[in-house]
Amino acid sequence: MNKVALLLLMIFSQLGFALEVDEKLTLRFLRTSSSKKTVLINRGLEDGLAEGDHAKFYIDSGVIARGVIVKISPSRSVWSIYSLVKPDEVILERVVNLKISTPVKLTQDNTKMISNNDSPANSLVPLAPDAYDDPSVELSETEKKELSAMEESSEVVVNSGMFAKRDYEVWGMIHFTGLGSTSSLGDQTSNTGDNTSIDISVGFEKYFLGMNNWLNNISVHALFFNSSKNVQALEGSQSTSSVQEFGAGVNYHLFNPPNSFGHIIGHLTLSYGIGLVTDLITIKTLNSAEDPKEFSGSSNFLSVGFGVKYYAYNGFGLKLLLDYYQRGELYDIENNQDDFTKNVSGPRFQVGLSYRW
Repeated sequence: MNKVALLLLMIFSQLGFALEVDEKLTLRFLRTSSSKKTVLINRGLEDGLAEGDHAKFYIDSGVIARGVIVKISPSRSVWSIYSLVKPDEVILERVVNLKISTPVKLTQDNTKMISNNDSPANSLVPLAPDAYDDPSVELSETEKKELSAMEESSEVVVNSGMFAKRDYEVWGMIHFTGLGSTSSLGDQTSNTGDNTSIDISVGFEKYFLGMNNWLNNISVHALFFNSSKNVQALEGSQSTSSVQEFGAGVNYHLFNPPNSFGHIIGHLTLSYGIGLVTDLITIKTLNSAEDPKEFSGSSNFLSVGFGVKYYAYNGFGLKLLLDYYQRGELYDIENNQDDFTKNVSGPRFQVGLSYRW
C-alpha cells in the first residue's frame, strides 16, 4: 500500500505540481561530495521537483552552480553539478536559492566532450558559450526574507558525510599514570616518593583537501611533546626525568577520505624531532639523603605508528594512536672524558581530542 501511495505521489508531483522554468525554491545543502559534483538537498517531489530537472543555485552575490536531478524522493533530491561558478560557496548546510532552468546546451565540439584532466574544474560537462550563467542575478526582497527565515530555523544535523573545507586541525593527546609509593625496612622510618608518568602531545595539522591526486590523502603536522616521569627505588632514592621536544611529521590516511565525518579514518604516521632532556637524581637511604644531582642534555626522537580518527559534523573529533617511539639522549658531564648516552624506546598508546576548521 505504501509503495502504491509513493508511486501515485511521484506521478502526481511530476504531472500536477512540477515546477516551471524560472520558478524558485529556498533550500539547504545536506551533503556534498569532496569534488562538489554531487549534492544532496532538502527538497524533493513534494516541492514540485522531478528527476531530470535542471536548475541554477544562487545566493545574494549571484549564481554559484548549475545542475540536474539524478535521484529524487518525496523530501530529498540528489543533484549532479555540471557547472561550478563559485565552488567555495557549495558547502554543507549552506542555505541557497534554486531557480528551475532550461536543459544545458552541450558544446558541438566533439574534441571537448572528454577531458584527460581529472580535476573537478575540467571533469564537468562542457558547455556552449551561450550556456554559462550570468553571476549578477540578485534575490528579491521576498526571497531574502525566505533565506533569512530558513537560516533561523532548526539546524540540520547530519550524521555522516564529507567536509567541504576544514583543512586545518589542532589536537592534544595524553598518556598519564599517577601513583605514590612508600618504602620501609622493618620498623625503621619509611620513605615516600612518586611513581608517576605523564606524556602530553599537542599539534597543528594541515590537510590538502583541494588536491585531486594522492596528496588528498596526505596531511602534515607540527608537534610539541612533553614527558615527565618520577620513579622511587626501594631504599627511597628518587629519579625524575623530563623531556621537551619539537617535531614534524606526515600522515597517510586509510579506509575513508581524510575529510570524512561520521566514519572512522585510519592513518599511518611518521614523526621526527629534537629536544632537551633533564635527569634529576636524589640518593636516599632510610636515615640519610644526598643533595640532588641534575644532568642536562639533548635528544632526538623518531615515531612510527598507526592511529584512528573520528569527527562529528561540527569539526570536533577523537584521536587514538599506537606508535613505536625511540629517543636518543646525549649528556655532556663535567670532568668526564666521555659523554653519557641513553636510549629510550618502546610502544606507546595515546588518546586525545581534536578540532578542525
